[in-house]
Amino acid sequence: MKKIFLVCREDLREESFCLPWEQQAEPSAAEVIVVIGGDGTMLHAIQRYRDFNLPFIGLHKGGPSSIGFIMNEFNQQNLEELDSDKIQFIESRFLAADLSSDGQSIKTVYAFNDVNFERTGTQALKVDVSVNDETYFAPIQCDGILVASATGSTAYNANAGGAILPVDSNNLILTAIAPQRCFGWNTSALSENETVSLELVESDKRPARFVADGVNQGMNFTKADIYSSPKTVRIGFAENSNFRKKVMDLQFRGRIGR
Repeated sequence: MKKIFLVCREDLREESFCLPWEQQAEPSAAEVIVVIGGDGTMLHAIQRYRDFNLPFIGLHKGGPSSIGFIMNEFNQQNLEELDSDKIQFIESRFLAADLSSDGQSIKTVYAFNDVNFERTGTQALKVDVSVNDETYFAPIQCDGILVASATGSTAYNANAGGAILPVDSNNLILTAIAPQRCFGWNTSALSENETVSLELVESDKRPARFVADGVNQGMNFTKADIYSSPKTVRIGFAENSNFRKKVMDLQFRGRIGR
């Protein structure tokens, strides 16, 4: 019997779930972290418990707007397969963002889904955009600009019109949020070996905050160097799970398939 540490969405914490595993009070005593809820619950669990280096298995229980891209549907067949180790694991690399201001390094933050600059004032941002020190926009004007991991490409990036990647790749997506039409560009897929540099222009006049996985990191940064980190997380799916199909449906139809 697997030893698990259970994480539930807040509104589910008082419910009793019949799970075929032995629950532990602390993640340090567990072999796997099981998350019940939606993708947001999984994202928060990964951020909070990633340093325990345990695999994560998601069981999706959500409302009609909850998709559960990186989770298994909560049903008996999936529970039986997960319990008998009929599991496919994908390994996803975290994004790292080295944040600086006026050439002075400040900190490095990590994200599972995405990182982005977004405007906080009334004026559009001006952002110099470089990949591997080659400048592509100097600058681009937009409401924001983000870099997403493959697993994160189905989240904010997709809503911003960005390209969607297979969740078991480790490539990156660079996407502008509401760019001015004159630039004729919105999104580009990049390999996992690229480094994206985003530098704010006229930051005093056009203030922006930096956000990692939806968490505001502050406004005292003018540049972010973003790349795939060596830090990884493993996510488990029951063998019959259609996690690849969910993404394929979104790629080809712009919605979850019928």
